[in-house]
Formats: sequence, C-alpha cells, structure tokens
Amino acid sequence: MKNYVVICTLNQANEVFATFHKVEQMDVLTRATFQVTLSNAQALDSDLPTEQDKVYYLESDNESDLESAMRTLGFRRCDRCGAWVTPQDRRTGASTYDRDTGRLCPSCVARAEEETARNPRISLSGYHTTSSNARVINAEGESFTLDNVQGVGIEMEANASTRIVSNNSFKATDAFYRMARPGVRNRIFRCEQDCTVQAEIISNVFTKKSLYDFDWNILGEQMRFMGNDESVANVGFHVHLSKTWLGTTQKEQALNFLKLQYILKAYENDWLRISGRRPDEMRWCSFYTMQSIEQMKQQLESGRYAGYEWSVYPSSHGCALISSGATIELRIGKSTNDGEKIKHYLRLVLGIVENLKNVRFEKIYCMSKIFKLVPSETMNYWRKNGAFLNTVAAENRGITVTQAA
Repeated sequence: MKNYVVICTLNQANEVFATFHKVEQMDVLTRATFQVTLSNAQALDSDLPTEQDKVYYLESDNESDLESAMRTLGFRRCDRCGAWVTPQDRRTGASTYDRDTGRLCPSCVARAEEETARNPRISLSGYHTTSSNARVINAEGESFTLDNVQGVGIEMEANASTRIVSNNSFKATDAFYRMARPGVRNRIFRCEQDCTVQAEIISNVFTKKSLYDFDWNILGEQMRFMGNDESVANVGFHVHLSKTWLGTTQKEQALNFLKLQYILKAYENDWLRISGRRPDEMRWCSFYTMQSIEQMKQQLESGRYAGYEWSVYPSSHGCALISSGATIELRIGKSTNDGEKIKHYLRLVLGIVENLKNVRFEKIYCMSKIFKLVPSETMNYWRKNGAFLNTVAAENRGITVTQAA
C-alpha cells in the first residue's frame, strides 16, 4: 500500500463519490482497516468509474502524481488551506467558491462562518475588478437588465488618518454585511481597493424605484462604523446616471448634458454647499469655467461633431461633471456618514437629470422647471441647509442654443 490513496465509486445517480487518504498519517488500527477496504477495491484504469456501486482506487507514493486524475474525478484544492475538496462536497455546497475568496473546503467554510459571526468583515477586491459583477437592483415587479435600465449608481470612498482597513478588509455592520459580502444573492454593494483612499464602496445599478425604496441609513451607519473621517479632504461621493435619462439619441443627450453644465455653473455656490466640500477641496472635481462651457456649446452648435456629440465633453476625473462611458458622473460630492444626506443628494440629482429633456434652454435657470421632479421633502431638506434659497432666473432665465442640423 502506497502513501497516497484515492477511493472512488459511482452511485446510482452516476455521480462520483471519492475520498483522499494519506496512509502515512494513519495509526496502526486505521491503516489495517483501510488495507481491508483497499483489498476489496479495483484499480481504476480509466478516467472515471464505469460501474455503479463498485469501489475503485488510485495510489502513489507521490501526491503530485495523482493530481491530474483527481481533478478529473472532481477534486479541487482549497484556496485557503490547500486541502483537497471532494467532488461530493462541491456538489452539495459543503465547499464554497467565490471569485473574491476562492474555493473553500468545508473546514475553512466553518472557520470563515465562525470568524464572521464574531466580527463580520468585508474583503476588498482589486481596483476596478468588480465591474463584471455589476447587476441591476430591481424593485418588486421590475425586471430590468443592464441593457435596458435607466439606472443610478454610486461610489462612496472611505478614508481616515487612522487605519480603517486591515488585512485588506474592513469591519461591517450586520445589515451592510448581508448586502455586500461576496457571493450573496441580490448583492447591492461591491467593495474595492483604491490607491487614493483606504476603500471604495460601489453600488450595483439602482432603478429609480429601488433607489427610492432603499434605506440609505444602512450605508451611512456602515461609513461611521468602519471609521470614515468626514474631515479628510480627498474622499468622494460620486453619482453615475445612465445617459438615457437625457434622451434617446446622442445629440439629444449631449445637448441636455450641456444644460446641466450651465445649471451647475449658475448655481455653483449652492452645489458647493450641497457637496459638503470647502472651496479649497474642489481640485478633484472643479467646476468648469463659463468660457469652457461656452466653447462646448459652440462646438455642438457647429455641427462638426454630428454623430460624435459626446466627444466635445472632457472626461477628466478632475472635473465636477463628466461623460463616463454609458453614464454621466457627478463628482462634486464629498463622502458622508449621513444616510439622510445620501438619500436627498441622490433624489435631488436624479430629479434634475430625469426632467432636463423637458426644460427648454431658455428656461434652464428657473427653479420651478429644473426642480419639477425633485420631491418637495428633498427641496425642503436642502433649503434648510442653505441651498437654492435664491434664483438666478430673475436676471437671466436661460440661454439660446442654435441646434445644428
């Protein structure tokens, strides 16, 4: 009998049942009993067992010699401890696999569950490595996909002068852990490393209804719990919105995006108050100058960019509002631990963007027009915080744009 032995059989459902044994680690009694089992088994001379309920074996003095055959039978290595995971444990779910944590054997699954029960932690994926896991967060009765959703997503950065990430993970509240841990069904948040901050929390894609339904205090409490310091300057709260909110064609979208640039500039002081930033903290998300916005307007009016209208807009991450793939990204927000502020920030931005296509350029500074779809509760929240108390439309209601054919 050699040092390493695999016993396998084929059950009535034609499923492989197999076990791996290290004979050199057995005591005398166990080895004698195992020898009897082996004497009644047949050497496996094919890739897989062929007869049901018949016992087969493979053996070698070198474990590496058995690896190829074991993988064919369905064995895999545990990515944490290196032990062999049996095909039946994979089949039944006793062993788990996730892209972030890898394959875990039953023993490591149990240890991970014990660790989680004592102190739930979220492991950070690599920078920009979770986008392939993006999905739509549908409200009840909705069935949108990434191909047809008009969505909203956020990026919330976390940082502090002290260490809030240890061993590439951070502590989580129970509520946040249930919706952000890798492998959870209907996952809402993905968590990544970021070279400029300690961690970044990225949401999946909310529909309007699911965004309104979500309890944003869960995220606010998580930010406080993990130790995010709101006084740190270089942390952002970025909002992505589908370009389709702005219209169906590229030209329509680009023109409505231009409206938003004018609105940001006209009400710059209000947006600065809403952002939570000081004026000297805007170098990561600075407002365009009016001259720059006028140049964009002239380029769109010229017609030279027909079919490529989005190309007139810079995509620099140092700007307050940019074109970002299939989305527009508002970058002025500073990360916050306040769930109520998160809620009203998102409802304000979405309400404005959703209605822009219905607002004429000549009326884009009129508050009754641009805030038409913003909930009154949200407008009251921001006005109590000193924003949008005075209109600029008394002096200039809007602008004139000559739309090239």
